[in-house]
Amino acid sequence: MTPISFERAVHEGADMVECDVCVTRDLQLVCSHESWMEENTNVADIFPSSRRNTYYVDDQSEVITDYFTVDFTLGELNTIGKRQRYDFRDPTHNYAHPMATVEQVIELARDANRTVRLLAEIKDPIWVNSLDFMQNNSATVESLLLDLLQRYGYDQDDSPAAIQAFNEDVIRGLRPLTPIHLSVLIRDAVDVTDEKFAEFAQYADSVAVTKSLIVVTNSDNQIINRTDVIQRAHAAGLGINVWTFRNENRYLAWDYGQDIYNEMEDFLGLGVDGFITDFTDTAVRFLNNIYNCTG
Repeated sequence: MTPISFERAVHEGADMVECDVCVTRDLQLVCSHESWMEENTNVADIFPSSRRNTYYVDDQSEVITDYFTVDFTLGELNTIGKRQRYDFRDPTHNYAHPMATVEQVIELARDANRTVRLLAEIKDPIWVNSLDFMQNNSATVESLLLDLLQRYGYDQDDSPAAIQAFNEDVIRGLRPLTPIHLSVLIRDAVDVTDEKFAEFAQYADSVAVTKSLIVVTNSDNQIINRTDVIQRAHAAGLGINVWTFRNENRYLAWDYGQDIYNEMEDFLGLGVDGFITDFTDTAVRFLNNIYNCTG
């Protein structure tokens, strides 16, 4: 998640850019899939191993030893480069760019020649909010994010921004604090019952559901069921987005004939309101060609 990757997504026609929100030691917000960085940066080449740390990350129920954004200032993070985390994707820009800040992403979206919304995902809030430096500053990830959004005028129900999290308590707690769009991320079947949807509808505007809870495949990667999750979410008054659409064959059921367009058409035909993808240009071409959209 670098400035150039977000710039490219906006250029290719994304109507929303997703930023996974992590915190630095000096209370800045950066875009990184996780706070731990060794897998997808060159941090270990720049900083000594003494800067590694070990935390029990409550949200993951896991002890992790790594270099963490929470132990570095933004200035320090700007000296490291991001790399493509998947070895089957283009490595051309490896280590050439630092991770983006949330503020940079907001400014990129605001500078577009059309409305581009920000989708901010709060990462590992239980663990981050428990850290001494956060508590000593009376800060939470949620408060830092809301303060930043409010500085840019994102404080109305029609503001071009949304916040999502897997932790439903975080979304519930945000509802009295902001009118902007809130969404619960879902990856487990226990969270797509009618009862859970009714609960989510009390404080969230939408849910974002993993593909496998909507189109179910077997161990041979063949589709065995298309569920009614989308219809039941709508019946509860919730919008529903789906994640994550990817071009590579390894992410496609064989029924789609190794054609991502067939998968997208399937999900949109099922009634999904939007989808999250790693390949903006593919999704935009599909929508333009098949549904005559403009981006």
